[in-house]
Amino acid sequence: MSSIPGPGATVSILAGITFGSMRYRSFFVALTVFLGLGVKAQHPVVQSIVDAIRIDSMMLWVDELSGEVPIDVGNGPELIVSRHKFNEGNALAQQYLTGKLEQFGYEPVIQTFSSTGDNILATKVGTLYPDQVVILCAHYDAMPAGNLAAPAADDDGSGCAAVLEAARLLRDTEFAYTIVFALWDEE
Repeated sequence: MSSIPGPGATVSILAGITFGSMRYRSFFVALTVFLGLGVKAQHPVVQSIVDAIRIDSMMLWVDELSGEVPIDVGNGPELIVSRHKFNEGNALAQQYLTGKLEQFGYEPVIQTFSSTGDNILATKVGTLYPDQVVILCAHYDAMPAGNLAAPAADDDGSGCAAVLEAARLLRDTEFAYTIVFALWDEE
């Protein structure tokens, strides 16, 4: 297990790039490849994390969350047509995201805060400062409401994919601070 330095250390991390519509996919891929070739972290563990980023996985997760590709959470293939809080796709997205975090070895907790709102939280406890928390987050609900399709790659399917990728990449690395991977509902 690798570890990241604690307070006082300088670490540069490129994170949080969100891509909007699918027409920007080629640009995003080219930009990621270009930046990946030139990005050098100041710490070898951080560099190994940057080198392990899988854009193909993130793009698949966006496609699945946006209803472009079917998912299977135990009921056979289904499409997430909308992630609006009043649509079935919202609960389906919650099951999908919870399952992904479990697949990565976490024990996600569902934080219910309203009759329709369920946040998903997965925690990686810090080694030196477990009571101090860094939150990596995105929201999985989407607009608009009603019977309209709300694929929402940019509201915030791409952010959810980035949080999933961070959870995957960071699972075997020790950190001084606790990390919470949070996927908000009804943001």
